[in-house]
Amino acid sequence: MRSQRVGLGACLAVLFFAVCQNTSWASPINGNTSDCSKPTQYTEHNGFGLALDTSVVVTDRNMKGAPLGTFHIGVIPAGGNATIDIPALASNNCDATNIFDFQGVLAGGAGGVPAPGGPGAHAELSIEVLIFDAVNNIYFIGSNSDFLGTNFPPGFLAKIPDVIADTNGDGDIGPGDALYSWVNLAEYLPDTTSANPPFTLGQIVTITGSQIVGIPGLHLSLTPPVFDPATGISGTSVPDGTEGLIYAEHDVTSIPEPAFWPLTGAVLVAAAMARRRKAT
Repeated sequence: MRSQRVGLGACLAVLFFAVCQNTSWASPINGNTSDCSKPTQYTEHNGFGLALDTSVVVTDRNMKGAPLGTFHIGVIPAGGNATIDIPALASNNCDATNIFDFQGVLAGGAGGVPAPGGPGAHAELSIEVLIFDAVNNIYFIGSNSDFLGTNFPPGFLAKIPDVIADTNGDGDIGPGDALYSWVNLAEYLPDTTSANPPFTLGQIVTITGSQIVGIPGLHLSLTPPVFDPATGISGTSVPDGTEGLIYAEHDVTSIPEPAFWPLTGAVLVAAAMARRRKAT
């Protein structure tokens, strides 16, 4: 199995993007998870038979592009991995959108045969903490790192599935297919003793109500998500009975505080070098 590690100078952030219906959730288990000063590490495991061309858009608390911008991670080969360390350099750079473009076609749909080639299906996943403020009757987006670091022991991995489907109904998973998903960690891991919901790479799942039975908090949509403080996050329903394929896994963990300052220092050095090269 091949692995690749994205250096801090190449990419400062990664998170994983998606969407769905309006839903109400209670406040997370401890606090409001609004502290974006904690760094995070993400690892993408591509369990699919096709390579994934991956980009990251750093997002703010409204799921919109933040000042850090967009980073092209590159192609993660079939069976490969990519790990990204994300220092939190500012309160407006909490999360990110991961964008995956499949390199080839899965002929026959979810249970079909991979045929490597040019650009194919498109998928996005966002990992979020959606919080409902009952006092002010509004929703807001919190910090993944703070949620994990506050409520779970050091090194705890939140393991989240990536899902793709034949959304255009042509019998294959390829060009023209796009699936967007987002996971609310407050639903996915509802208390401090929570274990990750079970799933396996390559598993075929049935989508019902734009969700998957046994994987709480994971929402699926045919269009990119929209965040509204009045209603939360919403999207376009996936038809009931649609078959999906779990093609990859995201591992997310909060980096302990003692590891933060060396990480931040390395990023600042890389940024200074980049500015110096630009100036010359």
